[in-house]
Amino acid sequence: GRISFLVLQILSILLYNYYTSSIISSLLSKPPEAFHSLDELGHSKLEIGIEDLPYTITWFEIMNDSDVQYIYKNKVFPPNAKKLNIYEPDEGIAKVKQGGFAYHTQLDTGYPIIARTFDQEQICDITEIPMIPQVGAGIMLQKKSQYKELFHITLRKIKEVG
Repeated sequence: GRISFLVLQILSILLYNYYTSSIISSLLSKPPEAFHSLDELGHSKLEIGIEDLPYTITWFEIMNDSDVQYIYKNKVFPPNAKKLNIYEPDEGIAKVKQGGFAYHTQLDTGYPIIARTFDQEQICDITEIPMIPQVGAGIMLQKKSQYKELFHITLRKIKEVG
């Protein structure tokens, strides 16, 4: 009884020591290098491609954000290039998988391709940077409309669920 209790105590201390050192080690380790902003992405060595969507090229051309303009003029349509870096989603995401490439596409187009072609470790290694800012939705109603609460609940559900 006493010997098994002593062995159990020693094993518990060793196990506790192992897990706490593992947690501290992970907290002290250098975070993975990932891009967090369009500025970092634009000034990186990555080649950037886009999906040919009706609004994408127009959005790049009219957007006033300096980071977006830098990416468009130097990465998507480099000065010496004869054409835009436009790729079909399968081709663009395949280039992302090879490395050294960033690709702009719709989430509902890109995620199924990524799920189908990437393994779990590769999925963990990729980073998503939102390029087009989200725009809030709103509905105009009369000041004391009977539908105000109904629309309020519906818009909240749309925001939470999509």
